[in-house]
Amino acid sequence: RRPPRSTLFPYTTLFRSIGTEFPLDMNLIERIEVVPGPGSALYGGNAYLAVVNVITRQSDSIGRSATLGAGSDGLVRGQASAGGKDETGRHWLISASTEHSAGEARDFPQWQNIDGSDGWARNMDGEHLQRLFLRYGGEDWSLHLLHGRREKDAAGALYATDFAAPITDVDATTQIGLRFQRPLDTTWMLEGQAYTGEYLWEGRCRYSGAWESDTARSGWLGGSMQLTGKPWENQTWVLGTS
Repeated sequence: RRPPRSTLFPYTTLFRSIGTEFPLDMNLIERIEVVPGPGSALYGGNAYLAVVNVITRQSDSIGRSATLGAGSDGLVRGQASAGGKDETGRHWLISASTEHSAGEARDFPQWQNIDGSDGWARNMDGEHLQRLFLRYGGEDWSLHLLHGRREKDAAGALYATDFAAPITDVDATTQIGLRFQRPLDTTWMLEGQAYTGEYLWEGRCRYSGAWESDTARSGWLGGSMQLTGKPWENQTWVLGTS
């Protein structure tokens, strides 16, 4: 048996998590597996087109590290990770990161001398990120917590908003998952998992000097159980429910 890896369940956020809003640091990922085609029999009802499996690194391979960086456009980035094994033999991992950027200043000549503006959008292309990942467990069970928050600014005037104020989108995801595996005998293995999470989107903009905001939330709660065995040579049986 091997220590269970964390399995993430961003059903609601998967279609939006295509950039920096993805809530997991890439340096924590060992590999990403893509299995095309229906997979509901093994992975639940949401796997009707494909399965994207994010495999995180073993805690022992993380060690202890910290990085700090800076760049143009006010970019400041920091990340710290630590992982290992305690005296009971269980693996643990903690990782936190943050990133802030003011973004580029962009010139919009069409807004020059309108409402007192010189046509430049300053400090309206920024991005602010926070990520946290915790994992603890051993061969029989594993628990993980994942949180990510991204705040992205864009120049105003879109959809008749005020040019002098940025349009801000906020994406936040929080997930908790528990996974276990237990051999029933030399032939059969019982595995299961339970998970819950929440996704928050918030949009802020300014119309005619007044700030307005929209909010959308979604949540999910689920679990699955799977029994795998080889009762006869060259045959593998899988029974499951979710």
